[in-house]
Order: sequence, then structure tokens, then C-alpha cells
Amino acid sequence: MDYHNQAFTLLELLVTLVIFSLLSLTGLYYYQSHRAKTQLGLFARQLYADLSYAKEQAWLQQDIITLCPIQSNWHNGYDIQLNTTRLLIRTPAYPKKMQIQSHFGLNHPCVYFEPNGHIAFNGHFLYTHLNNTAQAKIIFTQSGKMHLTLS
Repeated sequence: MDYHNQAFTLLELLVTLVIFSLLSLTGLYYYQSHRAKTQLGLFARQLYADLSYAKEQAWLQQDIITLCPIQSNWHNGYDIQLNTTRLLIRTPAYPKKMQIQSHFGLNHPCVYFEPNGHIAFNGHFLYTHLNNTAQAKIIFTQSGKMHLTLS
């Protein structure tokens, strides 16, 4: 039996390594993209739930409820207030690669829920991963309807 003809050649090993490396890099890219979307989705869903809570509290308390950024920066978190009483404080640990933008009516810093559950101004929140691999958006109208989209 001749054992010299049964081994892999150097060329076959190199081709196998190149194919394996390409598949690994592709998998790593998709994993990072999926991870970014998952992170953004978690933060956006938490904010969506907190907006729903604020809307519900406005209706239950029959008073104006505000959801405002802490120290005028959404990255510091936000709080939900009834007059000067804080109902909820959310201080998320946002990843450094996440950007948050908000726009309400005439650039108001807060979301105001009226006693009937309506929002004082149309607006949206936009969460974006800095390398643009993922985006989450919460859109709401004055009638109090909210819609969350993840892409």
C-alpha cells in the first residue's frame, strides 16, 4: 500500500482554509448585525412600553403626564412625571454605538400626554446604530396611536 498518495496537498489545505475563513467572516458580520438589531429592539420596546404606561397614567389620573429626558439628554435616560411627582425613572445603559434622536412638534424636549390619553404633539423617536446596521423608530400621533418599526 502506498501512503504517499493519500495525504492532502498544500494547495488543497490552503483552499480549504480560505473557504473556512470567508464563511467565518460572513457569519461574524451577520452575528454583529443581528446583535445590533436585538439591542436596539430591546431599548425601543422598553421605551414603547413606558410610553404606553405614561398614556395609561394620564387617563387614570385625569391629568397631564410628561415623559422627559434626564438633564435634557436621552442617553441619560428619562422620567415620567405627574406634575412634579416622578412616577418612573428609567436610566438605561445605552451602548456607546447607539444614537437616539427625538422630534416632537416644534422641537419640544418632552412628550406630553393629556388626560384623554392623547399626545400634545406628533413626534417620533429614532434609535440608530452608529454603523447603520440597525434602526428602530417609534412614531406617535396626537390621537395617542403609537407604532414601532424595527429594521
